[in-house]
Amino acid sequence: MVEYAAAFFLLAGQLEDAVEVCLRQLKDLQLAIAISRVYEGDGGPVLRKILQDEVLAVAAQEGNRWLASWAFWMLGRKDMAVRALITPVFALLGTPCSPDLKSRSFLTDDPALVVLYAQLREKTLQTLRGASKITPKIEWEFVLHSAKLYDRMGCDLLGLDLGKRTWRLVSAI
Repeated sequence: MVEYAAAFFLLAGQLEDAVEVCLRQLKDLQLAIAISRVYEGDGGPVLRKILQDEVLAVAAQEGNRWLASWAFWMLGRKDMAVRALITPVFALLGTPCSPDLKSRSFLTDDPALVVLYAQLREKTLQTLRGASKITPKIEWEFVLHSAKLYDRMGCDLLGLDLGKRTWRLVSAI
């Protein structure tokens, strides 16, 4: 029956209330995002509030760098979107709470993050500015860690290629 409450709020033009029902009663973050994007587009205030208050909090708690990068990108913070791929999300946000134990597991490490990082870091001046805030040492450790993950997955040639031939560190601006 709660679904009807969200629908009636939408019929009445109360997007904020419909989103709150989706978030608090239905516990469906994806539905709340979808509804707000359909009703007001990608730049609306309700979507921005969801991204800032809900999505980034979930990303920090779970250690989900993909989600954090997407949220920052949607918020227009492309510099932070790039940094979120390497830096732990809870450290970027300055949240006092520590992430879940599951988020510290090696299972949350994804070697594909390095590919997205390489694509995004030189895309715009804003993303390059975000990449320049990451020290070459940290960036290189991230690349080596991804290469080790590829090796552990049985893709040792991908790891070697990543670490030896294809990676180019970005110098500070």
